[in-house]
Amino acid sequence: MKGQAMEHDEGTQEADEEVKGFDFLSDMIGQEVMETALRNGLSLSDFRKLGEDALMQQIAPTIKAYTTGAGDADMENQVKAEIEKNIIDCDASPFIHDGWSVYPGNHIKGGQLEWDPGKIELWLSQEQKNSSIPGHELRKQLVEQKPLNANVLDYLLANPHLIPEKWKGQYVFFWGTIYRGRRGNLLVRCLCWSSDAWHGHYHWLGNRWTDGHPALVLAP
Repeated sequence: MKGQAMEHDEGTQEADEEVKGFDFLSDMIGQEVMETALRNGLSLSDFRKLGEDALMQQIAPTIKAYTTGAGDADMENQVKAEIEKNIIDCDASPFIHDGWSVYPGNHIKGGQLEWDPGKIELWLSQEQKNSSIPGHELRKQLVEQKPLNANVLDYLLANPHLIPEKWKGQYVFFWGTIYRGRRGNLLVRCLCWSSDAWHGHYHWLGNRWTDGHPALVLAP
């Protein structure tokens, strides 16, 4: 009985040591990953999202391909291309400021959009090019265009390095989402450069829109 008890204790001790070793390794790897994430611009809240199954399911294949394809130039280039893709979920519900709401039926969904400045354009109506136009009239003309929604705006604000330099000096509007403000007026959000940084702003549909207020649309 004593021999059995001793054997059991030794087995338990080995298991405990294995768990401790795993915990130590997990802490060490976690620390390295966290430091790398922070060094590359991720916040702590961004890093915590790695614990979510939905995100891990998206990045796990890329990590596996990178580790199994070490030394293979084609695989490394493919992985690099995947990492550099910027996919925007244009079907998701948009961000809403306190006191605002999305005007019913005015959040145009656009599926999964891969960000490519070569496939979009800044659109102006003829009236804007000549002078100005009321927002409600401009809205009617944009029905035939393919305006991008506010999800694209918020993605760009989170990734300002993707924003083309030539947009500076303009208010770029995302007519794919129209909001109702606190006082009931309709408005559209936009992107603008101010004080050496990109910011989000908005404009009421009741105002006039000039050539400095282009709409971001998909190129034909």
